[in-house]
Amino acid sequence: MIYMHMQENDLIMVNDIHLMFVPNDLLTKNSNARVGIYFHMAFPSSDVLKSFPHHQELLKSVLLCDVIGFHVYSLAHNFMTSCKRIFGIFYKIKFKGFITFDYLGRVIIIHIMHAGLDTDYIKSVISTESFKNKRKEFSELVNGKYSLVSQDVYSESSGILHKLEAYNRFLGSHDNVRNKIILVQLIHKNIEDGNFDQQIEDQVNILVKEITEQYGNNVLKLIEVKKPSIAERLALFSVGSCILYLQMREGNCMVRIINYLLL
Repeated sequence: MIYMHMQENDLIMVNDIHLMFVPNDLLTKNSNARVGIYFHMAFPSSDVLKSFPHHQELLKSVLLCDVIGFHVYSLAHNFMTSCKRIFGIFYKIKFKGFITFDYLGRVIIIHIMHAGLDTDYIKSVISTESFKNKRKEFSELVNGKYSLVSQDVYSESSGILHKLEAYNRFLGSHDNVRNKIILVQLIHKNIEDGNFDQQIEDQVNILVKEITEQYGNNVLKLIEVKKPSIAERLALFSVGSCILYLQMREGNCMVRIINYLLL
C-alpha cells in the first residue's frame, strides 16, 4: 500500500526489526527516496544474527537506509559489530560524535536516541478520576505489603512463565517474607490478538494454582483484562514497590520515568 503513495524524493521512516527487508523493497520502487529505520527492539549480537536465515540480505537492506536509529549505544554496537564481522565494514566517528558507515559510496548515519514520553499526557492521565479509583483499588489489594507489579500478555516472549517460576522459587527459599510480599500481575487477555497463546495461558494457570495452593491466595493476584486502559496501567505502576518487566521482545523499559512522574 505504501508504494501507491510514494512520491519522488520522499522521506520514509521504517519502524522496528520485523521490517528490515522493507528498505530494499522501497528503494527498488523508488531509488530517489530517502529512507531511515529505527529499532525499537533490541538488536541481536552478531553471533545470534548469523544464525538467522538470510541474515546477510537483512543487513544489506538496512544498510540501504540513510539513517539507522537505536535506543542505546549497546544495541547500535551489536549492529556495527555485525556489519564488521559479516561484511568487513568499519564505522567511523565524525565531528561532534556522529557515527557513520561508508557503504556503496554513501554515508550512513548511526543515530542513538532514546524514545521519550509525553509528560504532559501522563500528567493529564494521573489527574483523572479513573486513575485515582484504580490506584485506590490496587492499594487496597496490596494492603501495605511489599508489592511486585507487572503487566504481560499470554505469549512466550513476554517472559511471564519465567517470572512466575522465579517467584515460586523465591517464596520457597524465603519463608520469612511470605506474609509481607505480593505479586500483582495484570494480564492482557484478548483471544483475537496475535499475541495470545492458549498453551501459555494454560501453563500460567498451572503455575498460579501451584503457588496459591502452597503459599496462600495473598501472595499472588492475577488480574485478567481484555484491554487495560492507560490509567489502569499507570495506577498499577504507582502502587508497586518494584516493577517486574521481563519482556524478552522489548529493547528498553521506561516505567521508571513514569513512576518519577507519579511521585
